[in-house]
Amino acid sequence: MPATWRERIDFDRVGFLGFSFGGATAAEAATMDQRFRAIVNLDGSLFGQAATQPPAAPYLTLLADFEPPSAPRDASSRRYEYAIVREMALLEAERAAAHDDTYAFLVRGALHEALTDEYGQASNARKWLMLSPARAQTIRNAYVLAFFNRYLRSQPEALLDASSTPYAEVITSNEIASAVRNATAP
Repeated sequence: MPATWRERIDFDRVGFLGFSFGGATAAEAATMDQRFRAIVNLDGSLFGQAATQPPAAPYLTLLADFEPPSAPRDASSRRYEYAIVREMALLEAERAAAHDDTYAFLVRGALHEALTDEYGQASNARKWLMLSPARAQTIRNAYVLAFFNRYLRSQPEALLDASSTPYAEVITSNEIASAVRNATAP
């Protein structure tokens, strides 16, 4: 007789991974339930308690690239969205710099959907000029696996400790903060 899920899962080592609103939900869930031992937020904005307090569990966020300010963007109907994306990137970068076990990385050239498995579908082909699906998947998987290996399997992962990354497209929390500040400087 096969083992049930309850018999196969170690509830002392449960992580939560989500994309977009799912990533925001993962961050918020960790503020309400201490059983989550590791949280991965793939380009989700923060809301509720997660937006106002540091993560309650080890936390990784992978961010898609953001649009720098420009006159057309600042005049567009999406100007508030652009501003929120930059503010969230700065918040995540500052938290990563200030708290142990908190990481923020931004993938240059990655559109929001590049952090999903569906990015490789033909309907997204025009977006692949920025970042290929294979490269996006390689980067996403490397960071997510390194993070979960460290916090759920107790296996040290050098990828998370580096002040620079082996992927040219990836920038660290300090670089994110600098990019946002430079993008919004007068």
